[in-house]
This record gives sequence, C-alpha cells and structure tokens, in this order.
Amino acid sequence: MIGYGNSVFLRTAWEVSSGGTPPANTVAPVISGTQVVGSTLTSTTGTWTGTPVIVYTYQWFRGATLIGGATSSTYVLVQADAGNASNITCKVTGTNAFGNATATSNTLAQIFDFDAQAFITSATITDTTQKAATNSLTIDLKGYSVWTKMKALYPFIGSTATTMKWNLKDPRDLDAAYRLLFIGGGTWDANGYRPNGSNGYADTRFVPSTILNVNSNSLGYYTGSNIVETDLDPIPIGSLNSASQAFILGKTNTTFISRVNGNLVSFLTTAMRGFFSASKQTSTLTDLYVNGAQVATGNSGGTLPNLNTWIGALQIGSGYGFVKNDFRFAYISDGLTDTEVANFYTAVQAFQTTLGRQV
Repeated sequence: MIGYGNSVFLRTAWEVSSGGTPPANTVAPVISGTQVVGSTLTSTTGTWTGTPVIVYTYQWFRGATLIGGATSSTYVLVQADAGNASNITCKVTGTNAFGNATATSNTLAQIFDFDAQAFITSATITDTTQKAATNSLTIDLKGYSVWTKMKALYPFIGSTATTMKWNLKDPRDLDAAYRLLFIGGGTWDANGYRPNGSNGYADTRFVPSTILNVNSNSLGYYTGSNIVETDLDPIPIGSLNSASQAFILGKTNTTFISRVNGNLVSFLTTAMRGFFSASKQTSTLTDLYVNGAQVATGNSGGTLPNLNTWIGALQIGSGYGFVKNDFRFAYISDGLTDTEVANFYTAVQAFQTTLGRQV
C-alpha cells in the first residue's frame, strides 16, 4: 500500500511489475461555453500521459477562491461570477495508482451579467470598452440594491440613434419597455445624445401616473455640456400637466429645479455639468442632488402627470421647450434614499469614466 497526498492506493503485483507511470498533463484543459450568468461552462480533461488508467476530478475557481460544490466537468455561472475580475478557471486532477497531478484550464476573465448581455445584444454593442462599462454598471447597480428600483435606464452608448434608444432595464423594442423614440433633429456620438434645441427630443413612452407611486419616484440625467439655455425649464426630463401634476427636472444657468408631483424645489448653482437628480420618498418632500450629494429639499404634493416623459424637451399640456445640451445618461425610478443616490452616482461616474466622457 502506497500513499500519495490524501489518497491511498493498493498496488497489485502486476502493477509493480508492469512499470506504470504517474499522470502527466501535456495539453491543458479547455473551458468552453457562453460567458454570461446562467450559462453552463464545460471543461475538458486536457491531454494526459500515464498508466494505468487515469481517473479525473474537477474543481472550479473564481480567481484564487475555490467555488464550493463546483466539482464536475460543468459549471453554471452565478451572479458572483459577473465582472471583469472574476477569472473563472477549472483545475483538473488526474490520478492513477502511481500518483496524481493537477492542470489548470484557460481563464475566462470577463463574465457578463445576464441583463447587461441582453442590453448589449439588443443594442448591437460591439465596442469592448462599452460592453465592459455596461457590464460593470449593471453589476454595480445590483450590488448597491438600486437595480430593482429602476424603471428605465438610458446609457446612451453606441454613437447612433439605433443603439441609443434602448432601456438597459428592459431592452425590448416595445413601447411597454420604454425604449426611446427619437423625434426631430439631434446628434448621436461618443458623448451621447444631443437634441438640436429646436424640435428634437426623445419620447420614453413612460407615463408617470400609471407606472410610479405618487409618493415614491425619482428621475435624473448626466450631462457634459456647458451650454447656457434660455428656454423654459432647460435641460428638462419629464412631463407636466400643471404645477400640481408634474414630473420634471431642469437646469437654468443659475438654478437647478424640480417639480416632482408638486411645488417647485430649487437650488442656486452655476454648475452646468454632472449628474443631476431628484427623489421623492414621502407625501410631502422632494430632494435634489448634484453628483450624488443632497443640495436641497422642499415641499411637494399633488399627483403625477398622465403625459409621456420626454428627454430633451419638456412635454406640457399646451406646449414644450426644447434644449440642446447632451445627455450621457438618464433614468426614471422609484424613490431613492440619500445613500442610494450617492451609490448610484458612484456607479454612473465609474461608467462615464470607463467611457472617457466623465465630468
């Protein structure tokens, strides 16, 4: 009886006389499969020498961490694997009566979140940087527990109207999925979507009164433009029936304003660029945020409008005002806490930084 590591083997007289050899790997194992959460990966054994017959065992790893229970030739990717630093590998151990050896497979360094991949597929995003940025953004929002509150997320990537219309939260080509319908003139490039300021806007097909809770709602946008608007409620996102039926966010050259189903809430600032957002979590108050930090809070009440939400122009009952600042990100969601808004900004800023269009 001879021991090898934690294994014990009984060697017969025939094996001793036959001059067997321990396992040796000559070609490393290979992992195959779709690199998306929920997909099944499969590892080959690789190529080995050694006699007598070799028995193979498997162990999957996430980076240097052993994945508990992942001991077969197949492995189903989970959310913990998503990201650019997952580094999924499989170690195959070959064992016979004369010893054992371990070989490590190729590394899968980029595992895509299921929802991120669905968006990438729908929007036909091929740029590797944009794909990685979208993947990280989705993973971050889920990690911050913000994802479930989102109704619409518009990353504005791909440099064309066709690629920028998609809602990351629900990337179906349907009005019910709130994909954008671009109307009028504008430009679509690496810095996002820029309406022309005269007749251009994006219709979300999102009706606040039928989708959001009157006491829990939020909206916002990220812009890199520094254009001073003169029209009513410039850089708007939202819709408005009246002062008591409003869901808007805007920025003049001196004032950041919001009417989230109620009274006007404003904050004096000359900042024109960055991440501007508003959130309502109670029946009485709306908070304003610039780059994740709360800057103002004010009374609000009333009801939500029954008009579609627009990006780039304010839809109101009898008219609208157009803008020409760019939109590098926009969202609509349930109400967010101060912490959630701060974390949301962190995720969006990381997204913009990866794309090289941060401010």
